Amino acid sequence: MISNGEYAMGSFIEHNSPRLVYDISFENIGINYRADVGFVPRNGYYRSEGSQQTVFYPKNKSSHLINNWRIGPDYDIFYGKIEKRVTDWDAGLFFRIVFQNTAEMQGALLRWDYTYLTEPFDPTNTGGVELPAGSSYTYFSNRLSYKSNPRNDFFFALNTSFGEYFNGRFGQYNTIWSYRMNTFGIISIDASYTRINLPSPYSKADIWLIGPRAELSFSKSVFFNAFLQYNNQANNFNINARFQWRFKPVSDFFLVYTDNYFASDDPLSSVGGKPVTAFMPKNRAIVAKFTYWFNL
Repeated sequence: MISNGEYAMGSFIEHNSPRLVYDISFENIGINYRADVGFVPRNGYYRSEGSQQTVFYPKNKSSHLINNWRIGPDYDIFYGKIEKRVTDWDAGLFFRIVFQNTAEMQGALLRWDYTYLTEPFDPTNTGGVELPAGSSYTYFSNRLSYKSNPRNDFFFALNTSFGEYFNGRFGQYNTIWSYRMNTFGIISIDASYTRINLPSPYSKADIWLIGPRAELSFSKSVFFNAFLQYNNQANNFNINARFQWRFKPVSDFFLVYTDNYFASDDPLSSVGGKPVTAFMPKNRAIVAKFTYWFNL
């Protein structure tokens, strides 16, 4: 089995102390490895990743703002056995600040990424001119995020990334706003905007993802979740709702409704001989699921 590449192995080492935290891991996945139970996104590679964090605590013990802050390098590298070369790596210097109220701020002061393309690729996924197979790119970027105190009824997170991207530039901005209604549930909205700007003749793209969500508990046994998402890249508007009734411990009845629509007009496409228009249905489904625990 090992000689045929049907293997997977790995190791992980971690040290955690009040002043110093570091970890390092190694993976060796065979070319013909197959997981009978699970999902294998990639075969035939060596991988190593690691990080080190030096932790600092404020000298002023009466500080009411910062609990601790840390800084350190990290890296992640892939070596492809089929390609016989390094195919991906990223490395940088990151920081993290933990506030007394459990809010956090973190980011990458310096960040480099490397990608080797084994096949043609359009980073915008718009069907434009593809970057050629066999080309490689090293690009620099920065990242910054802030997460407010999750113990409050109202809490939020802000994330941004910007810098070089393959042979062009990008900017990505994401925010999540949530409101907790005591024990009744949580309503939130997730919005993400990505701008990819590649030089001619390659494509540019403005990508929006907007997703309101509600997670409600009417009692200890009746629950309802609803999720909507607008995706302009896929020209899709999705509605997904799930009702759950737990009539006995580990025994549930689920009723799930999902619906997909075209989000905007597309005169270059048609469905059933009709031009695509906004909110034309793509598909919909209602699924019922019943589970029962037999205690034998």
